[in-house]
Amino acid sequence: MVNLRSTLSANTQFLAGLRDVRRENLSRAIALRCKVETRQRRLERVPESGRRIPEGEVIRVVAVWHGAQVPDEP
Repeated sequence: MVNLRSTLSANTQFLAGLRDVRRENLSRAIALRCKVETRQRRLERVPESGRRIPEGEVIRVVAVWHGAQVPDEP
């Protein structure tokens, strides 16, 4: 099992997106958070399901955005 860590900016982006969803629909926000947490646990257990780099046994989440968004930069 690997260690999954998020940067402060990734956490901020995730929480801001979750807040936006919550304003529209509380139950959808709860479901989204559960889905993300499930995916995080899977990535910790099966790191090969993500893009692997040889630097070590830590997975770093550096950015979070909705698939419909076009990020300015990753």
